[in-house]
Amino acid sequence: MSFWDKVKAASAAKGTGRSMSTAGSKVSGLDTANLPLPVIKPGLRAKAVYVTKSNRGGEVISKDDMELANTDILTFREDKTPEMLRKLAVASPSISSSVDAYIRTAITESYTLVAYNMDGSFNVEATTSLQQIVKRMDVLKNYDEGFNTTRSIRSLSESLAKDLRIHGSCACELVLDEAYMPTRIQPISVTQIEFKIDSDGSEHPMQKHEDGDIDLDIPNFFYMALDLELNQLYPDSPYESAIQGVLFYHEFINDLRRAVKSAVHSRVRVTLDADSLWAHIPPEYKGDPLLEAQYFQDQIADVESVINSLRPEDALVYLDNMNVDYMTAGNNSHSQEVERLHAVIGNVIAIGTKTPATILGQSSKSSNIASTETLLFMKNVEGAVQMKLNEFYSQIFTLAVRLLGFDVIAEFKYKRIDLRPEAELAAFRSIDQSGTLELLSLGLISDAEASIRLVGRLPNPEAPALSGTGFHNGAKTLTSNAYTNTTPTAAEQDMSSDAPKGEKGKNGGQPNVA
Repeated sequence: MSFWDKVKAASAAKGTGRSMSTAGSKVSGLDTANLPLPVIKPGLRAKAVYVTKSNRGGEVISKDDMELANTDILTFREDKTPEMLRKLAVASPSISSSVDAYIRTAITESYTLVAYNMDGSFNVEATTSLQQIVKRMDVLKNYDEGFNTTRSIRSLSESLAKDLRIHGSCACELVLDEAYMPTRIQPISVTQIEFKIDSDGSEHPMQKHEDGDIDLDIPNFFYMALDLELNQLYPDSPYESAIQGVLFYHEFINDLRRAVKSAVHSRVRVTLDADSLWAHIPPEYKGDPLLEAQYFQDQIADVESVINSLRPEDALVYLDNMNVDYMTAGNNSHSQEVERLHAVIGNVIAIGTKTPATILGQSSKSSNIASTETLLFMKNVEGAVQMKLNEFYSQIFTLAVRLLGFDVIAEFKYKRIDLRPEAELAAFRSIDQSGTLELLSLGLISDAEASIRLVGRLPNPEAPALSGTGFHNGAKTLTSNAYTNTTPTAAEQDMSSDAPKGEKGKNGGQPNVA
């Protein structure tokens, strides 16, 4: 019997009839093995935003096009905040750059997914099941279905991280097939999620859809909010504080665009000879003030229409009753004021988006300041996106693996963010590797856990067991400084110790001089 045949056999019973492994189930008097498994129906309950009554009959799904080439961003003021932020995340260079920086920084190139028993010990079998589930979601599609929209973990993380940044929350549904096997994780737009209060005071989620409200009070629906206040059920977007600055910036850019046109491009000024026009006024117009005024306005409008329709290369031919010259703005340079105002607005946007100016493409006057800003930005990305994704996926995969009959919890972790060059990171990795091997040698971690830490996968079944063998005792330790030949950042300089760096006896036997 294959692995998945065993899994399907364990999951064949519906509802609470499925059994769990009892390994590590006793924790502080709680028998987790007797906890009933949730009753989950196979298939997807939520519906995508783009699925409407109009396109359900085979019609093509229309592509959302904001036509930004002909759209003034200031018109987004008419929209409600969630919709305005969604548009600004595409149209505004600052918010778009901030969203992209958070996503690309938080979602690192690798992750680990392991299972632990309730007593904290490593569960090899459950970890193997989790890795099988992830492989199916990432690359092994159900080819019998033809095309499907199942997203890989990375693609899914990008969507969830984007919702976290724009709307302050994310949501998804763990979808099961007919055999109650986890097949995919379906993201759901949080703009459609609303909460209703039951008679007992508890809240449950609903999806607003044109087909009607969809009840999502199901155990396989997951919702994660960012920095939620205790008196709120819906989070605020991290970018709400940047809205005023972004709109002011685009107002400033529009004004600057008009000022540049006025200062750089000279305008044509046409003067009509009033005496000549009066001499040619039709007789029936004379004596009637309204008709006389209308005559002069018509003459001015005709000349204006001809002048405005001219291309730069066109010649202008006119009678001697009209004088043409050019208007210039003169020497009205305000470059310093413009530069200062641009810098102030840029700082306001950087503060509002929680993104350093250097990340948004604005130059920094100090490399030390830029280095410190980058360090703080990494911490913010880690806490606001990466750790939230780790927590979110851990909950989802814990349910997925428990539905397969394992009394375990899943732990999902993206690789820590590190922007240092690969050549510099090699020294630090050797230190981590030595520490992991030492723990393995002492028997403090298992072979499987050590393999996950070192290479991100379970060990070869034919590899010899090393846990607790003491193989690393007496091994050569790394004595060189990992920071050797590297340039410390401002933060590293501030946090470094002022203790003597040389070994004892290397100062020529001379006492230290303060």
